[in-house]
Amino acid sequence: MAERLRDDKGRLLPNGAPPLPPAATVAVTTQPRPGDAQPDDQHTTQAVSRDKPFLMDDDWLYVTSEETFPVEFRWARKSYVAYPGQQTPVLFQALVNKLGDPRSVDGAQQNYDDGNGNHGKIMERYDYLKTLFAYYGVEEERLETFTRPDGRVILGLYDVVPKVTVTTFQGHPVQFPCYDKDMLAYPVANANKKAVNADLTRMIDNLEADNEAWRTRVQTLEARLDSLVQAQQGTEAT
Repeated sequence: MAERLRDDKGRLLPNGAPPLPPAATVAVTTQPRPGDAQPDDQHTTQAVSRDKPFLMDDDWLYVTSEETFPVEFRWARKSYVAYPGQQTPVLFQALVNKLGDPRSVDGAQQNYDDGNGNHGKIMERYDYLKTLFAYYGVEEERLETFTRPDGRVILGLYDVVPKVTVTTFQGHPVQFPCYDKDMLAYPVANANKKAVNADLTRMIDNLEADNEAWRTRVQTLEARLDSLVQAQQGTEAT
């Protein structure tokens, strides 16, 4: 029996269905950590999803608790409470404190600047995870729950972080590293003049990714059409 195909997330596709093209990504260049930079190695390039929104510290997002209890977020002495089955506006920075920064990448810090006076640095992904391990009291910096040889169960980060659904006001879902440390980073806004070339490159990459996705779909449809024609010819021949 032929093995059934899977999509880019590993889910089984219906029998006879072609595989879906992989999700398109773009390359985002970030600076290395202080002290790590070398003369010939000043930047690190990471892949980020091209369809994810830009996020800034003063953005507001809708949050819904997926638990049976309300989930509280705090920032600058203010409290934001997300209730089950109800969308609640929460400041993005309050979410970062409890869920990590989805803009972070592995092994590199990033600068952000929206051109309106809001600028700063984004720590690397592991720094946010370390903060979450301490905040939730996770032993041995475990992501997943495991059982020690003596039978004691050690809860991992994925199981102690309260489950919430987060979206932009436009309805785009927002992921956080507390649920998946390997998630693709969200793009970082940078209005610095030196970033013009990077922004232009990102736009070109977006167009190339779109074209590649459409080429893949056209090739898949052509292959299926050829199969149908061959099958029809075989039927007529008999």
